Amino acid sequence: MKKILLSTIFLAVSFSGWSQLVIDNTETPGQLIQNTFMGNNLTISNVKFNGSTASAQAIRDQAARFSNGSAGLGAEQGLILSTGKAIVAIGPNNSASATNTTATPFTGDADLALIAAQAVKNVCIVEFDFIPNNNGVFFEYIFASEEYPEFAGSSFNDTFGLFLSGPGISGTFTDGAINIATIPNTAAPVTINNLNNGTTNSGPCNACAYYVNNGNGSTPTVNTQVQFDGLSTQFTASGAVIPGETYHIKFAIANIGDNAYESAMFLTAGSFRSANLLGTANFTTGKVKMYPNPATDFIRINAADNISEVTVYDLQGRSLMQVPVNGDMEINTQSLSAGTYIVEFVLANKERSTQKLVIK
Repeated sequence: MKKILLSTIFLAVSFSGWSQLVIDNTETPGQLIQNTFMGNNLTISNVKFNGSTASAQAIRDQAARFSNGSAGLGAEQGLILSTGKAIVAIGPNNSASATNTTATPFTGDADLALIAAQAVKNVCIVEFDFIPNNNGVFFEYIFASEEYPEFAGSSFNDTFGLFLSGPGISGTFTDGAINIATIPNTAAPVTINNLNNGTTNSGPCNACAYYVNNGNGSTPTVNTQVQFDGLSTQFTASGAVIPGETYHIKFAIANIGDNAYESAMFLTAGSFRSANLLGTANFTTGKVKMYPNPATDFIRINAADNISEVTVYDLQGRSLMQVPVNGDMEINTQSLSAGTYIVEFVLANKERSTQKLVIK
């Protein structure tokens, strides 16, 4: 068993020249989801915290808004869900064993237990229903933990899951859910043991291309913003859905094995969105003409029916450009890098049409 933290974590100290993460614990989980995490083209309802709708309407020390995270996390602001109090995330990294136990511990989750195959403790779960407008759901997240690096490969395999369920989805988790928190290009869940660079940050590598070494508490200059000893790069989670149907998503994280050394997930602000998946989008060309394609500096739009809106998305469903239109038009694309994009047209009768755009 790990040695229990004996010293107090100092969270309110100002370090000259250090830019710290800011944690704001003044909103309820329900407010955080609606005001911070929710993005475009979907509606959200029935937010729960640790299985309770009432609990989602009260301030919880495990859920908070974060800001000032661009340098340390790669995400400027968003929502943090932690196995302990969310304020444990505040840098600099001056502890190798940061622990700040929640005042309302909640134990056990069947889905996380399937992933970890260990005792699940200090759970933090936020879940809700949503109705997407398009055939894909996307969001960005980062996993971080104080278990890094010394407990990589051990039974203290702190883990989390992003469980998506609903029409057309058939998985092994509760209500047929699938876990969309996986290492890129694999089916492996994001956990301490699956994502690390060994117990000393010098190998063996387990998906370490996606691992950020933040020292061990004795080298705070590695990342002055965040307390956690290690974290992932920012990942994009996605899933295929049916427009207009009701889906459920559960964000769950827990300590594994004991209640010490906290872990957290950071959900990027405004990133929970619905957009068309490139592989399954119903590309149509009959009513809308877009040219030239491939393009360089501009595209022209010509439509048989009036178009009320044009939106350009990247392949991860992020909205890059939104233009209200009326009739034929020309759109400047010089701000887009070379690559492939999805252009969605909303016609006056609310019908949606999508086309693939290639920028040279």
